[in-house]
Amino acid sequence: MNEQKVLIVDRDSCVVSTLCEYLSNELYDVFTVRNGTDGLETLRREKIDLAVVDKDIRDLDAISLLTCLKGEEIQTNVLIMGGMERLESMERMLKLGTVGVLDKPISKDKFLAKVKKFMPSPDWIKRSFESFLEEHYSDPELNFDDLMNHFGFSRSHGCKLFKKHVGKAFSEKLREIRVSRAQHLIKEPSILVYEIASACGFLSPNRLREAFKTIHGMPPTEYRTKVMRGEIQAFSEDV
Repeated sequence: MNEQKVLIVDRDSCVVSTLCEYLSNELYDVFTVRNGTDGLETLRREKIDLAVVDKDIRDLDAISLLTCLKGEEIQTNVLIMGGMERLESMERMLKLGTVGVLDKPISKDKFLAKVKKFMPSPDWIKRSFESFLEEHYSDPELNFDDLMNHFGFSRSHGCKLFKKHVGKAFSEKLREIRVSRAQHLIKEPSILVYEIASACGFLSPNRLREAFKTIHGMPPTEYRTKVMRGEIQAFSEDV
């Protein structure tokens, strides 16, 4: 089973034991450390989905830890434990990416509710990338940097994330989405190929033909003819 991972960072062994007990009936792989340095090392080493961090941890406080995570582009949701006596501290942590705050002492129901609320779904990165492409595929100037700027990732880190979670290169995935949309428009004989190309983000009808032939083994005009003759059952969602 590919369990999601929770990291608890707190110097109080009683708090750690209590939170581990709260999570004992949940399908999470739980890691525990007692200080910020070990917490950061665990976050670097493991693909942690949610980190529950005491705001006053030793040797690397919560703000410093959040700053490191942001600087190193480590994509982990962070839930801070402990009251925020100063509003500016909370505002700073929110700007650095924390998803929420838990006041101590922590009740089981509130803790589990927060964990479930902020635990990312296993495929949230994949869905986020694909959703962006679905919304912007018709832009012929769309490129990988646009995607990275939208999510705030560096190009090198984003390339690794995209390949890992989507399973293919950006250009290949974008081509598939555009061709899939063109495939739906082809059923309308009154829509010309150059109009389909423009509506689907291709710079020219030739680009559409090349991409369509790569995926379907034939140009769009031939595909349309076969669909009209009933030789092909079209319009299934392949992407």
